[in-house]
Amino acid sequence: RTGNFVAEEICGVLHQSDLNPVNVMILDAWNTIFIWVGNESSESERENVKEAANDYLKSDPAGRKGMNKI
Repeated sequence: RTGNFVAEEICGVLHQSDLNPVNVMILDAWNTIFIWVGNESSESERENVKEAANDYLKSDPAGRKGMNKI
């Protein structure tokens, strides 16, 4: 646990056990973006995850329509 906010892509199947309480995660389920905020995540991670999710939506090359700002 570093307390730093670092975004990295993880490909593959996500299992509930992958939701680590010390991290925040953004899950793209195509029609919905989910944000996981672990109860042991750092203040920095909590403050930055919404902006990261919005940046992700803005940069999405798929050009999905109807996705709103988080």
